[in-house]
Amino acid sequence: MEIKFAVWGVGVRGKNAIRDLGNKVICIIESNEKFHDTYYNNIPIVSFDKYISLYAGYPVIITPFGCENEIRHILMEKGISNIFNYYDCQDLIKAFCIKKPIDDYIMEFSAENKIIIYKKEILGCLLYNYLLGKDKLECAQIILEQASDENEELDLEAIKRLYKEYYIKIMKNLSDFYYNPQLERFKDIHHGQRCFVVATGPSLQIADLDKLHKNREICFSINGIFAAFDSTAWRPDYYMVADLKAALQWKKEILEDETGIKFVSVWAESELAYENEKQKSNMYTWYAFNEHTEGCKPFFSENFARGTSLGWTITYNVLQLAVYMGFSEIYLLGVDCNYKKGSHNNHFNEEEEMDMLNHNEEGMIWAYRAAEEYTKSHEIKIYNATRGGMLEVFERVDFDSLFE
Repeated sequence: MEIKFAVWGVGVRGKNAIRDLGNKVICIIESNEKFHDTYYNNIPIVSFDKYISLYAGYPVIITPFGCENEIRHILMEKGISNIFNYYDCQDLIKAFCIKKPIDDYIMEFSAENKIIIYKKEILGCLLYNYLLGKDKLECAQIILEQASDENEELDLEAIKRLYKEYYIKIMKNLSDFYYNPQLERFKDIHHGQRCFVVATGPSLQIADLDKLHKNREICFSINGIFAAFDSTAWRPDYYMVADLKAALQWKKEILEDETGIKFVSVWAESELAYENEKQKSNMYTWYAFNEHTEGCKPFFSENFARGTSLGWTITYNVLQLAVYMGFSEIYLLGVDCNYKKGSHNNHFNEEEEMDMLNHNEEGMIWAYRAAEEYTKSHEIKIYNATRGGMLEVFERVDFDSLFE
């Protein structure tokens, strides 16, 4: 029997999930009473209590953003353990729904020519449905219905690592789907030049931005850098945003600012919701998939037009773009890499900090090591010109000495 899902939420992300999953959605859970006992695309919209009484055996995909942990807690209190976050698995769902044959490489994921099906992973559910639809369930080595961490017969950590490998291979094989040919215009356009990647750490000073402006340096920046615009004539040549929260928080500035060129991830684009308007001439979308695992380096993309790897910091995506553009010297500024949970001193402006507390320093360091390893082998140099901070992966240089 095909595995079906309950989708929590009938907002924008909920409708996207329903669109991608199609007839694999059994019901929609919605907290807003006005939607109860109605339908969306012929799918019943129900209260949480009704889900428990009628559909509790079906795994849940949480789509509201910002309250995932609260919803997960509500579900687990009722004994629901098959819970997936749409933010984390939306690209994987697309991989199984778009018109691209998986047959050509599905067997590459196998262990001893068998595919492990683990239904506690979203990928396990999707693999199960895929093989069922292709009448190839005989390819499955294990079908785990009620596996748990207490089951001593199963090495769940090994299975999870295997699923990570499955995921990476699937997403890398989807590079054609996320390929944006418009981005190829940026390939090597700054060959041999130097640039500055201006992050928003607390060490960043307006005087530094003024100096960059005075010397006409080519600059990248990110997220909430708009907060500095009232205090300086400096503007980044290139701006990047990937995070959903950052896209929402700075939506007005991103859409209204006409200076420079902006690179917006496909995730952030959905939050900016400008796709139904005339596409802005200074805005380009790119795809980034989250294959990063703590304790190991993510891959470093050689072709920005076909996507990048996330690395717990948007600065890592900027570095992949800068290398794609051909820069041979890259200077980091305001990359403090020193975050204190609950503090309002993690960015140069408090406004950004209010909604940007999700940092993983260990994951960032692994990403920076991947960048250092790649650039060093390709005769590209990354320097850290940040005033202080905790990032020691790259060679330190004094920012002011660069302009003597």
